[in-house]
Amino acid sequence: MLKDKISVFYAVFKSGLSFRDFHLLYKSSKMLKKLNKDKGDTFNVIFDNVVKKHPENDFLVYNGKRLTYREVDELTNKLARGLLGKGFKKGDTVSLMAKNSGEYLIVFIASIKIGVLVSLINDSLKGESLRHCIEQF
Repeated sequence: MLKDKISVFYAVFKSGLSFRDFHLLYKSSKMLKKLNKDKGDTFNVIFDNVVKKHPENDFLVYNGKRLTYREVDELTNKLARGLLGKGFKKGDTVSLMAKNSGEYLIVFIASIKIGVLVSLINDSLKGESLRHCIEQF
């Protein structure tokens, strides 16, 4: 059990995430907690509504590439079908360990679409820290 609290600044520094990325993860986790508590719309419903409302708006901009909500929806649907074809199913748990990239987000969203629980693993973890993260999920 931790005796001392870990500051947000320390967590961001150690994770390698930018403050913006950390803030987005924090806001997302709060929203997911609220949705789970309220039994409100799921990520899939919310994402589908945004795609329908703003299909040509930028969803992802990275490494000089731009992907719209429609393009991301199409890519994630295609990957989700591929994951289902490989035997993944709702309720399965997978660990996703990779460098930050647009593809990382595409795989994450595709997994959510089919109901696969995704454990996001920091790609710089090694040894005991890595084992602990994998076993805890």
